[in-house]
Amino acid sequence: MAEDVLVIGTDEAEWWQGKAAAVGVIQQQVAELHEAGVRYSSSDPQVNEVADVYWVADRPNVVLGDGTTVPVRFTAVATRAGDSLLLRQVHASIGAPNDEVLQQQLTL
Repeated sequence: MAEDVLVIGTDEAEWWQGKAAAVGVIQQQVAELHEAGVRYSSSDPQVNEVADVYWVADRPNVVLGDGTTVPVRFTAVATRAGDSLLLRQVHASIGAPNDEVLQQQLTL
């Protein structure tokens, strides 16, 4: 992760600016989810690059300990730093219908 990474999670409180703020919480959450039996499965990641900038978008499934599947939206942006890639931005979200969030239907 880059020192100035921005990580946005699915919970409204999950907005971490900077590696120092994000790493510890993410490590703890990964341990908690692993302990709860949560698994992840990728769907069809779309990876693109222009010069030294890379981005990925995917719709992985989170499989809860009871077998319930939750579809997630995931994006990330990274830049090349020598032989490595540095994550600059990571975002995960769970889609919600427009009529529930905005209280109206929109053209899809």
